[in-house]
Amino acid sequence: PNKISFPFWLTGLIINSFLVDETFVIKSTLSYLFENLLGSLLVFLVLSSITFIGNLMFNRPILGMGDVKLFSALFVWIGYTGIECVALLSILMAGFYSLVGLSLQKLRRGQHIPFAPFICISSFLTLHQGTSFFLQNYSNFFWWRFLF
Repeated sequence: PNKISFPFWLTGLIINSFLVDETFVIKSTLSYLFENLLGSLLVFLVLSSITFIGNLMFNRPILGMGDVKLFSALFVWIGYTGIECVALLSILMAGFYSLVGLSLQKLRRGQHIPFAPFICISSFLTLHQGTSFFLQNYSNFFWWRFLF
């Protein structure tokens, strides 16, 4: 809900828009604030457009707006590379959950499952392990990084 997403985004924006150097002196920089705002907006627009296009193609929502807002809020906390890791991990976990649920007949084909728990679990793993862990050990999953 917006009561949780907006304060989470705003807190991350305020905290992560300040740079702490090696002497633990807080340096406020407008560039960090602008980068976080622009990146968060970019994540929101890209995922919103994917949701809109998917809704036109399949006549049902493929991603809820709550998930879009959660990804946008997570961006200001974990950055570009973190969002890549969270997106990939959450998609893999949701796919595994769906396969197991379908094979055990606990889920029906076409049944909606909430995506936010997978986003939260994968963001915790990304924060706990760090993005470098996933990029070094599972680099083949991040195939788009080899294109540029």
